[in-house]
Amino acid sequence: MQYSKGNAVQGNDAQDELDLLSILHQLLARKWFILGCAFIFAALAFLYAQIARNEYTASSVVQIEKRASNIALPSELIGELLTGGDQESELQTEFHVIKSRLTLGEVVRELDLNITVTPVGPPLIQDFFYRYSYLLQSFDFLDAITKQLPKSYAFTDENIELADFENLSTAETLDLVLTVEEQGGYTISFNDPITGTSKQVRGETGVELLIDGIARLTVQEVRARPGAQFELTSVPVRFAAARLAKNLNISERGGRSGTGIVDFSVTSFDPDASISIVNAVVREYQRQSLNRRSAEVDQSIGFIEEQLPVADANLQSALEAFNAYIDSSGAYASLSATTQDVLARIVDLETKLEEIGFQKSQLATQVTESHPDFQRLVAQEQEFEQRLLSLRGELDSVPETEQQLAQLTKNVQAARELKEQLLLRLDQLRIVKASAVGTIRVLETAEDAFLSGPNRLKPIGIAIALGVVFACGIILFKNALKAGIEDEREIEKLGLSVFATIPVVEGLRKSDASDKNYTLAITQPENLAIESLRALRTGLHFSLAANNTKAIAITSPAPNEGKSFISLNLAIIAAQAGSKVLLVDTDLRRGELHKPFGLSRKTRGLSNFLAAGGEPRDFIHHSDRFNLDFIPTGGYPPNPSELLSTKNFQALISASEKDYDLIIFDCAPILAVTDPAIVAGSGIPSFLVVSHLRTSIEEIEASAKSLENVNAAFSGVILNSYDQNSSRYGAYSTKYGYYRGGYRYQYGRK
Repeated sequence: MQYSKGNAVQGNDAQDELDLLSILHQLLARKWFILGCAFIFAALAFLYAQIARNEYTASSVVQIEKRASNIALPSELIGELLTGGDQESELQTEFHVIKSRLTLGEVVRELDLNITVTPVGPPLIQDFFYRYSYLLQSFDFLDAITKQLPKSYAFTDENIELADFENLSTAETLDLVLTVEEQGGYTISFNDPITGTSKQVRGETGVELLIDGIARLTVQEVRARPGAQFELTSVPVRFAAARLAKNLNISERGGRSGTGIVDFSVTSFDPDASISIVNAVVREYQRQSLNRRSAEVDQSIGFIEEQLPVADANLQSALEAFNAYIDSSGAYASLSATTQDVLARIVDLETKLEEIGFQKSQLATQVTESHPDFQRLVAQEQEFEQRLLSLRGELDSVPETEQQLAQLTKNVQAARELKEQLLLRLDQLRIVKASAVGTIRVLETAEDAFLSGPNRLKPIGIAIALGVVFACGIILFKNALKAGIEDEREIEKLGLSVFATIPVVEGLRKSDASDKNYTLAITQPENLAIESLRALRTGLHFSLAANNTKAIAITSPAPNEGKSFISLNLAIIAAQAGSKVLLVDTDLRRGELHKPFGLSRKTRGLSNFLAAGGEPRDFIHHSDRFNLDFIPTGGYPPNPSELLSTKNFQALISASEKDYDLIIFDCAPILAVTDPAIVAGSGIPSFLVVSHLRTSIEEIEASAKSLENVNAAFSGVILNSYDQNSSRYGAYSTKYGYYRGGYRYQYGRK
């Protein structure tokens, strides 16, 4: 059969397509590996889920009233503008305030959340051991294990209680180790922050202990056996507040409806701690909210109290000037009704201007001058000033004496009105302060905590998925690295015939002809590889008979593909079947078939015959062990290609076909040297030995092309070292529609 280039191109195009079914078959072939990885990942996740500590969540329900950005004062006190109108603070802003260090820092200080006491236990499973160590004490048969544990491990019912722990060092985080001793004593071990050396200090329960100037500690109670150890850690308040913020969840009920009903929840490893923490957070926010409202009122009261002495002094000054003018002129009775009306209107406008000035000063503490409310006040002020200027122009037409009296009267009335307004506002603000309440109302306090985590099943599910993905990735990655041919169908897509598929021989070093299993037909005649070679022998018998020839050439694309192994064992099998066989080692460069025959490299052989000529039988060596004749390479010649091109080689073929039933020429690799092409060009049917998962499609194409160029009788391909366990598809070649389980058949087995 001739090599077809068109078929090869078609085969490559098919290979380039993404075959999802092929991927599925590759994974199914390694299903046990995938299941094993999933099981291992699941087991690790199960251990992790058991080691993880229980989490408890306590919650409190609070109503947060939405209010204006400033204190809600009466409109008659500071006007409609300063009451804030519809300017409501968003709850999200309040949530950020609650989670800030300003609020949570106080909670940390109140509950000493920056101080932790951790019982010492086995590394990595310290918490797990402490939670379940009571089981070791519950059963007598576990006493032997308990006694082997270090004395420093603390058990479930052992703990200590601190009355005070203060970090006095410059280090932000302070770590101490407390070791329980006899009669209520204990020892503190620590590293000196200056020298770095380890030190110890002994203390007594209930007595304050100053630890080398770096900490102050008071242990209130010790409930542990002597030798048990506990790790004491003090971290900065900001770290503890940040940690608390992560465990604090605040959410409003009703979504966008704006109910103002807010759930506070805190998750902790200790149920009692979660209850006390969430209640402390609510109390602290409630206190700070009330303080903020009182502070706004205090700001207004302070402003008025600053203005009262000034207003009182202005009133006294106006009265003194008025009385002095009356005593000197007696002109008060000369004011006309018109002048008195204008004067009253002027005083009213000036009072309103004073009111607007007060409102502007108050509003300036809340908004910028470009704010619409502030600009509205400015517009009103300008309007009143224009009207006041017009009224003052009307006074210019009255006599000078009356004008002077009107001005003094106006000053007295305006000063008196301003003082009365300030006193009224001060009284109203004091009433507001006395009646001020916070914007938080606690609807439900936290009274119990429920077990909220961890989810011990979720990690197992995730781990199984990760295990499957990991295993699939490994399988596909390893298969991607296998650049060689997968199956005989890939060869047939190139337009080539596959004469035989030889299973891999375990433990055989194919490159070493001295290996005892190299003559597998003798050492293991029942091996599956030998059975495949017997099938090849049968096929060759009919093929050669049809072509009226007795000689074949066996080559390979590259070294170590197993061509010499197949040539030798095929010759032995044919001889065992009664055929007269001649095996010729035609690899004049690196041939090693002389080793199984017990011959040396210098034994006269093919190179000697080709160079000197003579009778072929003079160079043939018979093997009683294999019952066949053999021609070794002889000495390595400097010009093997030229020797194979001589007439002596053709004479060898002609003479051998007269005396033998089968002549096998074991040739050198065709992609390495030109020698096999010369042999195949002599008209001998040629076979190409390729290795499973090693020889690439490109190498097969190049080898076939080389044989085509010399018009060789290229008969087909022998697939060697087929290993279904290493195959991408395992025993199931469902990609090609058949099952390879038959290769497992051996003598004496079912």
